[in-house]
Amino acid sequence: MRKKWIAAAVTAAALLGLWGCDSTPKAKVYVQNVGEITGAGAIAVNDVFPGIVVSEKVTEIQRDTERTVTKLHVAEGDNVKQGDVLFQYDSEELQLSLDKQNLELEQLKNTSTTLQSQIAALQKEQKNASKDEQLSYTVEIQSKEAQKKENDYNIKVKQREIAQTKTNLANAEILAPVSGRVVSVSEDGYDQYGNPKPYITIQQSGSYRVKGTINELSMGAVTEGMAMRIFSRTDPEQTWSGTVSLIDLESATQSNPNSMYFGSMEAGEMGATSKYPFYVELSSADGLMLGQHVYMELASGETAAGVLPLL
Repeated sequence: MRKKWIAAAVTAAALLGLWGCDSTPKAKVYVQNVGEITGAGAIAVNDVFPGIVVSEKVTEIQRDTERTVTKLHVAEGDNVKQGDVLFQYDSEELQLSLDKQNLELEQLKNTSTTLQSQIAALQKEQKNASKDEQLSYTVEIQSKEAQKKENDYNIKVKQREIAQTKTNLANAEILAPVSGRVVSVSEDGYDQYGNPKPYITIQQSGSYRVKGTINELSMGAVTEGMAMRIFSRTDPEQTWSGTVSLIDLESATQSNPNSMYFGSMEAGEMGATSKYPFYVELSSADGLMLGQHVYMELASGETAAGVLPLL
């Protein structure tokens, strides 16, 4: 075991020696390990964190499958403003449905009036009927009363249907509830695998944020409210600013630190750690793309509470 630690120390010293051989003292080096490239884990060097641009706010608009869409006004990739018409239902079909429902309601009301008259007539006849006929009249009256109760219930149901149809008719045009970009339109309501999918999905404007990862050994390096500087992996001069809005402690994943070896030390001896995602709310997302990989570091003036170890 002692030999293993000696080998680890020698290897670490050699790595430090190679680091010091850089002929450009001011050169900034960013390191990625295999885990980050493959998605198995992330590494932070000198408080520089790899991150990815993710979506923050998505609005889904469902389609009423019982109604017919006569016109779709948007397509994937379109930019919309709040209040723009997305699509419209067939108002002629709705008007015909409303006319039919009003006719059915009138028929139900007439039936209710007829039943009430029949009940009154039977009650009048029962008063003059013999004792042998009393039971027969009672049964018939109760039957008519049950029919009237059911009919009155159907009247209330039909009235609600009419109210809903009037609302649908008044809202035949479906408007965009938010401003943003249309990222998908599913006219049949299903994705390629047969799973239910919203009719229209809108990515809200300016709703990008950057997702990074910290581990349980370096929780103090990032705190909510901390200012961060984000910069492009390909062009470090292209930068954005933001603030850590959330450290999601409820979405931990396990990290197996098998991407680095020191001498003959086996990865299993180092032990696994938990990783936690954190999110940076951007001041501006101009120039960023969904899924873009970036780097993050503490903004000028911010101080990390700890140093992130290499995982």
